[in-house]
Amino acid sequence: MPSVEQSAGSFVKGACVTDLDHSARYEHLRDDAGTTVYVHGEIDLFERPGLVRALDGAVHARDAVRVDLADVSFMDATGMHALADARRAAARRGARFALIAPSPSVCRLLPFWRDTDRFEIRTSRTPLPIQDASDGRVPAVGVEARPSDGARP
Repeated sequence: MPSVEQSAGSFVKGACVTDLDHSARYEHLRDDAGTTVYVHGEIDLFERPGLVRALDGAVHARDAVRVDLADVSFMDATGMHALADARRAAARRGARFALIAPSPSVCRLLPFWRDTDRFEIRTSRTPLPIQDASDGRVPAVGVEARPSDGARP
């Protein structure tokens, strides 16, 4: 049975921690295929530490990491850097890392990372296939194609 964990972002001001009404939320859904991190809200400089914690937990927990970004209303470059760092950490472990249903605010940032970080992007919320043990390859069903020559689609 899958398990769900929730955490909310917070803003540290002085010595006090103040929870913000518009802070981001993160949910982890663990199943046999890996971990899905659902990200909700706005991801900016203040929310980056919460996103990093949520992604670190998923990257170290299972083989496949899916980051569902459908409910992200805003993301800046600091959020994209956190995603890129997590993708690299997953790659070092030999694990899959995919962005699921990125919102329009996330999609606007993806072209800037195309040359340095090639994210696997799935436009639907279907589960990632389990890796085929016979040849080590994973079928690319539902994966958005990215040109390798740097040309825009």
